[in-house]
Amino acid sequence: MDSTSAGVIPPLPGPPPPAPRGWWRRHWEWAGPGLAGTGLLLVVAVVALVVAALLGTMKSSDAYRVAVETAQRDPALIAAIGAPIEPGWFFSGNVATRSGGTGEADLRIPLRGSHGQADLVVEAGRVDGRWLYTTLEAVVEGGETIPLRTGQRASDTGSSNRIDAASKRNTKGD
Repeated sequence: MDSTSAGVIPPLPGPPPPAPRGWWRRHWEWAGPGLAGTGLLLVVAVVALVVAALLGTMKSSDAYRVAVETAQRDPALIAAIGAPIEPGWFFSGNVATRSGGTGEADLRIPLRGSHGQADLVVEAGRVDGRWLYTTLEAVVEGGETIPLRTGQRASDTGSSNRIDAASKRNTKGD
């Protein structure tokens, strides 16, 4: 006779084992902050790319390029802050160009020399594809303002970097 037939009842099964916990429940302590940090880094990276693209676009404009080249060649500015003169990476202002060859530039560009610093102040208007500089001056650390003269008007068409003989002077003060 076997035990089941003799009236012996087998033991009742215990409670079912707990369901296995999912991945998130097992790793939330490090995964949550990790995801938040990754999201924050992604936002910072996107903002940095947008800023770099905007600054790069403005730095490639002829209004910026000619102003910096003029400052780098100016003897009075070289005497004040030393050579070589290099523009800072961050600057403020804007450059706007429109169809029809018109536009405006309003920039403040930090400059560094071997023994000083200055801010390059640029105000220019674009007429018929040529930049006319109404303000082009360097404000040196001590407050001295050095007016700069352009040797050319820049053509923002990108097809030519020629010097226009009629624009051998800065329009400021004329």
